[in-house]
Amino acid sequence: MTKDEFSDFIDEYNLYAFDGLILIAHENGLIHKGIWITSTPPLEKSSDGTFAGKDEYEIFYLLDVDHFVVWSVAEIRSVKCLEQNFLGHKPGQSTTKK
Repeated sequence: MTKDEFSDFIDEYNLYAFDGLILIAHENGLIHKGIWITSTPPLEKSSDGTFAGKDEYEIFYLLDVDHFVVWSVAEIRSVKCLEQNFLGHKPGQSTTKK
């Protein structure tokens, strides 16, 4: 996938509450049910040259293996939304606890 395709998918299903159940098909053929957590920020080149610049990555929690993974969108073949609000988040409800 491209970053734009992935971003369009997140937008289309409004998965910003980090609670949508999705099916993730990885480029290596593996398929997982999981939840998209967030994108990491891209790392620009650092002043001391330590970081040469890194693309952003996507963080997922894979339900079937009880594990977090970090993948670039280039490693993902396709995504499909199975259920919005899978973890019970209601529109307008804060996702943070007070």
